[in-house]
Amino acid sequence: MRWRIQRYNQPASPRRRKKRVYLYEVDLMRVIFIFGVLANHATSAVTTPMTAESAPWYIMLGTHLILHFTRMGFMFVSGLVLFLGHYNKNRNWPQFWYKRYKGSGIPYLFWNGVFILGTAWVTGAAMTPGTWFHQWIDAVLHANQFYMYYLLVMFQLYLIFPILVWFFHKLGSLRNHMILLILSGTVQLAFLFWTKYVFPNVSHAGWPYMFANYGNFIGSYQFYFIAGAFTAIHYKTVVAFLQSHAKWIYSITAVLAVGTFGLFYFNMFILKLSRHYVELIHQPYLGVYSSFMVVTTFMLSLEYAKRRIRPSWQWFSNFVGLSSKISFGVYLLQTVALTA
Repeated sequence: MRWRIQRYNQPASPRRRKKRVYLYEVDLMRVIFIFGVLANHATSAVTTPMTAESAPWYIMLGTHLILHFTRMGFMFVSGLVLFLGHYNKNRNWPQFWYKRYKGSGIPYLFWNGVFILGTAWVTGAAMTPGTWFHQWIDAVLHANQFYMYYLLVMFQLYLIFPILVWFFHKLGSLRNHMILLILSGTVQLAFLFWTKYVFPNVSHAGWPYMFANYGNFIGSYQFYFIAGAFTAIHYKTVVAFLQSHAKWIYSITAVLAVGTFGLFYFNMFILKLSRHYVELIHQPYLGVYSSFMVVTTFMLSLEYAKRRIRPSWQWFSNFVGLSSKISFGVYLLQTVALTA
């Protein structure tokens, strides 16, 4: 699918639709974020069998936090793309749901089933039709295997997307949208303090699944979806603001990236957290860092869009175009490579 935005961010006239512009920067963002997520998962898989507290183990963990922006970037791009495609057009929500759930739901159901069979084959575990079905249902309902959590979050986003579109239209102005974005960021930061300093220290017995496993809940990423929507609706304004503050943004991002090593030291040796909480993606510092990294990636992608037609950039442009098209398939099949 090609991601487009109407000029001047105005609704299309019922008599004459305005010319649309192809956004090549979205292609590169998708590639960076989805392959960044794969790099995260690969690093975790490689580190797990290493000798704990060895020098290589510390090095792998210490460098791992710097990758913890890609999932949030993935969520940002998802919100951006959905609003680019559906905010200023006539909407048929049953058709929207049918298309989205069919396009993502069928692979989700199919590959969960295939991977359960593959896991049994690799491990030599006994598998009957009844056992397979029980494990398949559990994996589908909880998205707790094979890194399928992202699709479960997307299913939730598709469900409430019409409400989000209505709400943004209801708010109307740039000023109101900015207030919403600030409130959303404040709530996100408060949530991240809660996940790091409160959640691990309380009992989760009896909690609804989505609250006890908040990484699979759309509310855990609400700021990034809202930010994607805001960017799509006010695209030219956002781009102009970011480009006018590019040096500051790049500098702050670089400092925050280096600071992830300090965060690792703080978590590991000061707070003495377990590996899970040392590497937890839902931390206040990482929330700020990932936001700046998403913005930086967006700005770098804008520069790519300007240069992509140059002869010296042709090979990279071809790589980005192909990678963007196959990225969803690569994401679904990552379990095969990680298992190997």
